[in-house]
Amino acid sequence: GTDMVHIPFKGTKKALIDVVAGRVPLMFAGAPAVLPQIRGGRLRAIAVATLNPVPELPGVPTVAETVPGYTNLVWYALFAPKGTPRDRIKILSRAFNKALKNKKVIATLQKRGFKPTPSTPEGMISYINQHLKLVPMVAKKTGFRLKGSKRKKKK
Repeated sequence: GTDMVHIPFKGTKKALIDVVAGRVPLMFAGAPAVLPQIRGGRLRAIAVATLNPVPELPGVPTVAETVPGYTNLVWYALFAPKGTPRDRIKILSRAFNKALKNKKVIATLQKRGFKPTPSTPEGMISYINQHLKLVPMVAKKTGFRLKGSKRKKKK
């Protein structure tokens, strides 16, 4: 039941500047982008969009506590240009996953708000495809529409 106006920014950094300055009242952002501002007392975390609490943000509730099952994760992945030979993709994937299993790498990433999750190229494609299906479903369920778009009338 909350009405919000989406303000398009060219990147998280520019949006973050306006939120910290008080020109924009709130934003949705991944923990790695906002943790330094939260730790520095310039931002206050209202909720996290993970299903479970985030250890780096003790006491901050999950959105799922209010909207059961809600999750909206920010994710990062390694991509290569189209046409990159399959054997090169496998080499890159193995090396990347090996790094994501290194205890020092894990500790560094977690401290910055990341949750290292090794995967495969096929697993990442599946993950992306699942999320592409969620967008229209959420828009339909919530009645979300872009400014200027026409809502279809029910017959």
